[in-house]
Amino acid sequence: MKYQPPSGSSDPNAGYIGRNLGAGIQGSRVPPKAVEQPQREIIAAIVAAGLTPTDANLAQLTAAIPLLAPGRLINVRIFTSSGTYTPTAGTKSVVVEVQGGGGAGGGAGSTASGSFAAAGGGGSAGGYAASYLTSGFAGQAITVGAAGAAGVGVAGGNGGASSFGSLLTAGGGTGGALGTNTAVNNNALIVGGAVGGQGVGGNLVNEQGGLGRYAILASSPLSGEGGASHFGAGAYYRSSTSGGIGATSPGAGGSGASSLAGNPSGSGGGNGAAGIVIIWEYA
Repeated sequence: MKYQPPSGSSDPNAGYIGRNLGAGIQGSRVPPKAVEQPQREIIAAIVAAGLTPTDANLAQLTAAIPLLAPGRLINVRIFTSSGTYTPTAGTKSVVVEVQGGGGAGGGAGSTASGSFAAAGGGGSAGGYAASYLTSGFAGQAITVGAAGAAGVGVAGGNGGASSFGSLLTAGGGTGGALGTNTAVNNNALIVGGAVGGQGVGGNLVNEQGGLGRYAILASSPLSGEGGASHFGAGAYYRSSTSGGIGATSPGAGGSGASSLAGNPSGSGGGNGAAGIVIIWEYA
């Protein structure tokens, strides 16, 4: 847009003069382009930013300027439940992160008074995948993987897979093994851990979730720790007669339960943590 001087001026950079009848000054005449062109240029910027011009908002140009900067981060969307992705206005590209749900820790079965102990394995973490996308991201279905559920005297439940349409998938973690009654001290009996979920489809990262740790029965029972996810550690191990601990980091595994002799009801493992989907939106 070029500068529009007062009507009738021969100088293309002439300034405007206010009207002062007492001093005999008529003031400058305003050409139509001086009014029309700034409005049209401002509206063009607002529309280019993905906004709809309206009389109800007099700060739209201020909002549009950041959206017009290429590559600028304009929003971070965090999904903890499933749904459909609608981009923020002005989004031109995204980085999508998907984290699968974590598996639950294994429970400890009932122990007789004359037995030694029982301890469950740790649940593994869900997988993780990330992609940079410049097209095809709007309207994709988002699935957030559920947390693996624990129970008393049973193996830990598996975590659910998280996904971004068919473009990215992060498998859920596996539940920890059930720790069954051990009649004697076997000097380091090991109860199996669990393999982590796998990320698939990422053009930046495809990562396997952390292993659910083995439970060990030596001088006393030590349950398996939960596997670490991309977002943090799994739940800590347990000893004596204790239920497992639930994971708190998104997609991490819960720890197994432990039980000394004389616990006929057994003990429950810790729940895994639900997955998460995070979308970084760029102009």
